[in-house]
Parts: sequence; C-alpha cells; structure tokens
Amino acid sequence: MPILEFDNASKFFGGVRAVDAVSAEVSAGEITSIIGPNGAGKTTLFNLITGAYKLTSGDIRFNGKSLAGYPAHSIHALGISRTFQNIRLFPSMNVLANIMIGTQSRQKPKVLDLLIPGRNNRLEKTMRQSAEGVLDLLGLTSKADLMASALAYGEQRRVEIARALVNDPEILLLDEPSAGMNVKEAKDLMEFIARIKTELHKTVIVIEHNMRVVRHISDRLIVLDHGCKIADGDPEQVLLDPQVVQAYLGKSELTTYAKVQ
Repeated sequence: MPILEFDNASKFFGGVRAVDAVSAEVSAGEITSIIGPNGAGKTTLFNLITGAYKLTSGDIRFNGKSLAGYPAHSIHALGISRTFQNIRLFPSMNVLANIMIGTQSRQKPKVLDLLIPGRNNRLEKTMRQSAEGVLDLLGLTSKADLMASALAYGEQRRVEIARALVNDPEILLLDEPSAGMNVKEAKDLMEFIARIKTELHKTVIVIEHNMRVVRHISDRLIVLDHGCKIADGDPEQVLLDPQVVQAYLGKSELTTYAKVQ
C-alpha cells in the first residue's frame, strides 16, 4: 500500500481550478518531486496534504486513512511535516531553540505538568534531547548556539528542514528547498536530502524548479499543469514526455538538461 494517495483530489477557488482531479500515489521511502510551471497547483497540493486548505472534492489518504476533515495540527501530529518556500526561522533565537519549537505539536503537557516543579523541566529536557539528536545526525551541532540570523542562507534552509524532522515524521514535505541557493549550496542540499532518505528512512515529497536538483534526488516525478496531472513516473521518462516539454521545460532547456550527467 502506498504511504500517500491522491484520489481525484480537487481544490477550487470560485471558478479557478487550482487542483483538478489529481490522482497519484507516493511510495514509502522514496523521494517524489512535484514539478510544473508557476500556477500549476503544486503549493495548493501541499496545502491540501497538510490541512491548510480543505478539499473541494476527492480524497487524500495517509497510510490508508483519509485526511479530509483533519485540522493542520492533527495532520502534523499524525506524521507529516513541511517546510515553506520562504524561510520561517526566528532570527533572534539560536539554532537549538528554533529546532526545539518543532517538537511542540507532539508534546501534550497536562496543566499539572506546567504547575508541578520538575515536570516542566523534564518536558523541556525531552524537547532539547530531540533537537540535539537531529542536530548531531545532520551535522549541525557546531551551529547550535548561533543565532539563526547569523547563518548562511543554505544553513538556514538546513535548520528549517531539521526543525521539520525533529518530530520524526513519516513524510517530509519540502517546498522549493533550493530557491535562492547558489550552485554549491544546491549541491550540499542534494546530499542533505539524500541522507534524509537513506539514513533516516523518510519519505520525502519535494516541490522544486531546479532541474539539476530534481534529476539527482528524485525516485519519481509528478508533473502538474493548470491544476491537472499531466505526467507521473520515472524521472528520465517523464522529463522527455512531449507534453511536459511543452508545458514546462521548453525544448532548449530540455536539451541542456539531457546533457547534464
């Protein structure tokens, strides 16, 4: 059984069909990239998965369970975490504190935990240990005490991804993680995402425009155009699909892409 299923998932805003009857599957332990031109419905699909938007029709199932009707915080607690295209760190807090914040959705303290001496300290210790474990695993321990604003752009991206990972989600959604990165940062990012898959055994879904990143990290591609799925499958085959070329890549860019090995 796939870990995530889209069953004619649709989201309409008045007469605008942002996502139009999309059906697809995401396999556990793979990296699936969602690509398409601006306005294709990629971010809307992410918002449907995470409960930020409600489906107009159709369904999205996580481990066979419908996500329709679940609020965003409940979906996050079920095991789906995401990042955003625009970095959303707290610049005046250090790296460790930024990551610790990511543990809160799965913490369910009772009133007594907050009032009885010692219980709140134990809760904070658990949060800190979780954050430190992710920092160590992802090679960010040396940055723990630095303010988020002091980090290089690529490092801030990695911290945001670490914050999404700290709750040990089953699925990690990355929204244009390489946006604004230079070539070196994008290369480091590809290695970083590969480690999330191979070492943490996570299912990763990526919205991405950088074709070099897409080619190197993806096990599967889903292509959207005007809210509809136009292709789905092996990256090399999908990127040579004439419909994908016409809708998104363009012949000259595809030729350049095909030469990158």
